[in-house]
Amino acid sequence: SLIPIALQLATDASSEVRAAFARRAGALCQVFEKQRLVVADEARALLEDDDTNVRSAACEAIPRIAELSDEDTCEKLTAALTPAAAALASDESPDCRASLAKTSGLLLQALGNDPDAALKARDAENSVAPLDRALFPLLLILVNDEAPSVACTALRGLADCAGLARVLAPRHVDALTNSLANLSTSRHWRVRCCAGRVAPALAPACDDEERREALASVVAKALDDVVAEVRSNACACACACAAAASRRNDGFWVDAPLKEVSRLGASESSRQRRTGLLLARSLVDASSSFAPADREKCREDAAALADVLATDDLPLVRMDAALLLAAPIQAGDGVVQRLAGDDDPDVSEAGFNALKAREERVRDDSSCAVDFGSQSTNMDFVDPVEPAD
Repeated sequence: SLIPIALQLATDASSEVRAAFARRAGALCQVFEKQRLVVADEARALLEDDDTNVRSAACEAIPRIAELSDEDTCEKLTAALTPAAAALASDESPDCRASLAKTSGLLLQALGNDPDAALKARDAENSVAPLDRALFPLLLILVNDEAPSVACTALRGLADCAGLARVLAPRHVDALTNSLANLSTSRHWRVRCCAGRVAPALAPACDDEERREALASVVAKALDDVVAEVRSNACACACACAAAASRRNDGFWVDAPLKEVSRLGASESSRQRRTGLLLARSLVDASSSFAPADREKCREDAAALADVLATDDLPLVRMDAALLLAAPIQAGDGVVQRLAGDDDPDVSEAGFNALKAREERVRDDSSCAVDFGSQSTNMDFVDPVEPAD
C-alpha cells in the first residue's frame, strides 16, 4: 500500500515536503478513501507545525477535506475549524491568518450554496447555533485583523459568498454591518475598498429599514473617500445592489444611489461632483437589467445631472458630463453640441464623441424601424395559404 509512504511525508524533516503533503491532503483523502480519516488527522496535526508555510498549507486543505466527509453538510462545514485551526487567528504570521481567512470564506460559501445547511447553521434551538461556534466569530475577528492582507482576504470571502443572505441571521447581519462601518474608516484604502465590496452580498439579508440604512451608509461613505479606487469601487457596488434589488422589486437599493447622485452632484467639491457623474454613468450602464420603471428613473436623473454640470466651471467636470451624455439618456437642447465646441480640448473631444455616439444610436434606431417596416410591407404582399383539407 502507498498509504504508509504518503503518511511518512507528513512527518518529513523537510518543511517543504510537509507543506507539499498538506497542500495535497484533500487529493490524498479522495484517493485513499478507506484511509481518509488517517490522512485527514495527519493534515490537521500540521496546523500546529513550527513552519509557517506548513501551517498555512494545512489550513487551506480544510475545505477540501471537509467536503469529502460523510457527515451532515452543515455539521462538517461548521465543525471543520478545529481548535487548532481556530488558534491560527492569533498566529504571529499574517500569512497563516490570511490562510485561515481564505478557508473560513470558502466554508461559508459552501454553506451558502446549500440552502438547507445554511438554514440549519444559522438557527439555534436550545443551544449555540452551529455557525456561532467557530466560523462566524472567527470571520469577525479576521475582518478586523490589523494586517490589511488578512482583513482583505476575509472580506473578499464574504463578498464572494453568493448565498450570504441565506447563511446569516439578523444578529449576524447587525454584527457584520457594524464591522463594515468601522472598516470604512480604516487607514488602509484597500481595506476600505474591500469593505464596500461586501455590500451587494449582504444587502438581500437587510430585512428592515434600519439595517438597509446602516449598510447604505457604508457605501455612501466609500463614495466620499479620498482614494479614487475606493470611490469607483463604491459606484460598482451601489449598482450591483440596485440591479439585484430591482429584480426583487425592492426600490430602496435603487433610490439610495439616486439620492447619492443628487447629493454629490450638488456638492461644492469638484471631486464629489465628478463622483456623482461617475455613479450616474455606472447606474445607466447597469440599468439594462433593471425593471423598466427603475431604468427610466435612473436615466432621467442622470440626464438632469448631466444638463446641470455640462456648464460647470471646471473642465474635468464638464468632460465627465460629456462622458455621461454619450450614454442612452435624454439631453437638453444643444447641450452635447455645446460641449463638442468647448474651449477645452479634452472637453471638446469628449463632447464630440458623445455627439457621435448619439447620432449612431439615432441611425441604428431608424435602421431598425425601416427594417421592421419593410418586413411588415413584404408580409402584406404574401398570398394567404389555404388551409389543408
